[in-house]
Amino acid sequence: MLRRRSQKVAQKAELKAKPSDTLTASSDAHFKLVTKVATLMVLVCFVAENVSSTSYGRFGGDAMVQISPRIGWWLLELPVSISFVYFFFIKGGSQSQEFVPRLLSGVMVLHYAYRGWIFPYMVKVHGNSSNFSIVPALGGSLVTSLHGKYGFVL
Repeated sequence: MLRRRSQKVAQKAELKAKPSDTLTASSDAHFKLVTKVATLMVLVCFVAENVSSTSYGRFGGDAMVQISPRIGWWLLELPVSISFVYFFFIKGGSQSQEFVPRLLSGVMVLHYAYRGWIFPYMVKVHGNSSNFSIVPALGGSLVTSLHGKYGFVL
């Protein structure tokens, strides 16, 4: 009996002695990849914003490729609308049928329905101005597509 007890104590000490499991946020390789990509995107945006201004709105006059602000905002927010609805409601997951995740996903869908589909048509465009650069629209599309896929996963 004493031998069994000492074996249990030794097993507990072994479990506590593995710092690699407790020091990392996640051992999932996919999570680590997404975190690295997000960090890289932050660094790229930081450098880009310190080199030049983002060309939209009143700063959009010097953009190389200009589009309508309505189209720009729509392109910016379109991927999150599509990717979130697909990954949460169509593809689903282990918790996609439970009440609270569905409630929170409804809030997200309503938020991005406004941001991506209603707000662009409410933007006041002065005359026939095209003062929205394609670069922030496409860059924002990349970021918002990650919001749609990983918004509730992370």
